Amino acid sequence: MTPDMYRFSAWSFNLWMANQLVNVCRNWYRVGISFLYSDIAIYWIGQLFALEETLRHRPDLANKVLTIRFALYMPRKYVNGLEHSAASLASLCPRLASVFVQPTFSANPLLSSQLIPAFSKSHLTHLSICCDDELSVCRATSCLHPFADRLISLIMYPRTAPSSAAVTITEVSQPLQFPHLKSFGCHLNHMELALIIQNWSFPKLDTLAFLNMGESFVWHRQQNFVQNLKFILVHGRNVRTLLLQRCPTKGLEYPSHLGDLLTALPDLRHLIIPSVQDFTLPQLRYLDLIQLPSEAQSHLEVPEIEDQIKRFPNLTSCRFVSESLLTLPWIYQHLHPSSAGSYRFRFPGIDIRGEGSTLRGSSSSERSVLVNIFNADLSQERSESSDSSSDSEADCQMSDESDECLEDEGWSAREASEIGLSVWRDEVYARAYVEEHVDNVEDAN
Repeated sequence: MTPDMYRFSAWSFNLWMANQLVNVCRNWYRVGISFLYSDIAIYWIGQLFALEETLRHRPDLANKVLTIRFALYMPRKYVNGLEHSAASLASLCPRLASVFVQPTFSANPLLSSQLIPAFSKSHLTHLSICCDDELSVCRATSCLHPFADRLISLIMYPRTAPSSAAVTITEVSQPLQFPHLKSFGCHLNHMELALIIQNWSFPKLDTLAFLNMGESFVWHRQQNFVQNLKFILVHGRNVRTLLLQRCPTKGLEYPSHLGDLLTALPDLRHLIIPSVQDFTLPQLRYLDLIQLPSEAQSHLEVPEIEDQIKRFPNLTSCRFVSESLLTLPWIYQHLHPSSAGSYRFRFPGIDIRGEGSTLRGSSSSERSVLVNIFNADLSQERSESSDSSSDSEADCQMSDESDECLEDEGWSAREASEIGLSVWRDEVYARAYVEEHVDNVEDAN
């Protein structure tokens, strides 16, 4: 069985099971359709246009849509139609509450800048923005004003490491109130973060995530980390969950300052961090230790796990978490460390495997860039799985189709590989996910 929070999620059921539900009886038909349309992931441009056409002629289905995840590569020749289609989806789906733009798939910098304004009239409570050259972090703040008074969760991703150079600060310096925001995740440079500290308000913030979407050395800069601490001091005094994806090296002497600050957070219950160094946090209940890439881990002096957890008298569970999972907010918001047995399931775009005290994840973008490593890592599991052959056959069958699609859009395989992600392989896996919808949830026990 999947963890409790996924038992009633659309992604806990594969497409075959959902299709069978609609064939049982009229009441089960409603249940099956609700599962199929409540959480929609869009992986390629043709699916976006097809969805728009379907919902236009089926308002009953449009009324079931709660979440839309944009995880597609956008060819430039379709950019003009993107904003129109997104605005159409916003008007067709009256119950739409969540829009996510996933950075691992956002290969074209025009994607976010066209999407966000289209949903300005929607009653969104959860929003994820992928900021990039076309939609900078500063410019993105002007897009947030229509949503600020009702947002519960906000994540701001950059596609590249934030620059410490001078930035245009007009928009980000505007006062902005988030009266209901409970979860905030970001990766900003010290200048942008300083302005947010001064001008934004988060009175109900209880989950705070400082993410790292760029090179690890960015987080070793003194100014950035100091601003992180200031943000926690000003806006995070009531946080219950705190994620710090990067911490300075021991030589910079910042961990001691961080330890003092964390000790002063009375409600802190869940900490996600690469290493706790010599912190002592009696209020902590859950501890996730981030498994960093080897090159980043080499800069940290990480004590043995036994030496770390014995300094938390009220700790109930500890877990190692793959860094690739930190872009998924529900990993640290809802999937707390647990002593339960192993489990495995597939969420759109990523494979999740919980094995005792370790939580691992492999995303589609990782597969596209490091496909050989991924295959080696899962070779034993695939050999033991009854559906491994069908997965690989689906990938092979669609590879030619994906290449043809790219050729139609004017891209060669070599050109696609140079944009930062191997787009054609992402397309292959993305279509496989859409067709499967989700793997059967497996109990590894």
